[in-house]
Amino acid sequence: GRDIDIYISDGAATPELVRWRGVQSVEINRRVTIERELELGNPHTVSSEYDVPEVSGSLTMHAADVEYLFDRIAQITNVPTNETANALSSQPLEMEIVIRHPDTGAVIKTLYLEAARFDPPGIPARVNSTMEVQLPFNSDGGALLVYKGSRP
Repeated sequence: GRDIDIYISDGAATPELVRWRGVQSVEINRRVTIERELELGNPHTVSSEYDVPEVSGSLTMHAADVEYLFDRIAQITNVPTNETANALSSQPLEMEIVIRHPDTGAVIKTLYLEAARFDPPGIPARVNSTMEVQLPFNSDGGALLVYKGSRP
């Protein structure tokens, strides 16, 4: 988490990317299904097509305090912190993941999702324990853009 910065939009009409603190790890999976069309008697593929790519993953976050965590949940669900967020209260948000060089701090790579939709986390209620929360997400459009260096 030290050399990775996560920015997620605030969901406003003119979205602004907000840096999330306390992110410990990020996992992103991109899956594409390719279908080959074969012709009887022909050993070669006649044509191929693929479905819309599926992009999914999760963020693991160690929030400094409960208020910060609830503010992040309010951001991804567009539900005020004094109301209950559920599985249906999610919205597509821009997400940018910036990976930095551990020695120089220079941006090595940037991953960008235009419409990441987060599932509200289940939060275990345990007294005197660290609060590490996993936030799974899916991309609505299936687009994952990878840039060498910063995003233009």
